[in-house]
Amino acid sequence: MKIKIVNGVTLTTIEDIGENVMLDFTELYQSTSQVTPVDSNLFADERSYISTLSLTQAPDEIEILSAFQSIFPNKAPSPYGFSSSFYVNCWDIIKKEVILTIQSFFLGDDLGKEKITLDNFHPISLTTVISKVLSKLIVNRLQPLFSKIISPHQSTFIKGREIADNILLAQEMIENMDKKCRGENMVFKLDIKEAFDTIS
Repeated sequence: MKIKIVNGVTLTTIEDIGENVMLDFTELYQSTSQVTPVDSNLFADERSYISTLSLTQAPDEIEILSAFQSIFPNKAPSPYGFSSSFYVNCWDIIKKEVILTIQSFFLGDDLGKEKITLDNFHPISLTTVISKVLSKLIVNRLQPLFSKIISPHQSTFIKGREIADNILLAQEMIENMDKKCRGENMVFKLDIKEAFDTIS
């Protein structure tokens, strides 16, 4: 994989690319407010658990085809107009090349010959079928593990959890604000923005 940075230099090693991405997003989401450092051992158990999983193992044909079938047939056409319906209906003809391409991604091979810049990374809704399938494969592998690696306090975007639970809890707490308790009561209203990346 290669990424071209602002000054025109092309980065080719994982270490350099990772450092550049960290710097880029750190600058994007930097805050002038005081931030409490996160304890590096806070998620030690989760990292240890994840390291034992085979999340990056190259998928087989059944797993890849299942990912194509799970995408809405007419969504995310490629630049050539091919939607997931095309891949599913022509699977016997094109499966060899498609499987090789997707497995190459999981094996760490460079899928593109052109230089890649950070501007090439778009939201999933703007990407093509192959990139959606790659994301779908990763999500399908992670989804059964979410309950073990994500705090139970995270109630949204996790299957089996509802944001309404937190809303009802907040309503009950507000209704009981006038009840006497030792130390008194206080409520903070936080403005969450940029898809929860920053808190003001």
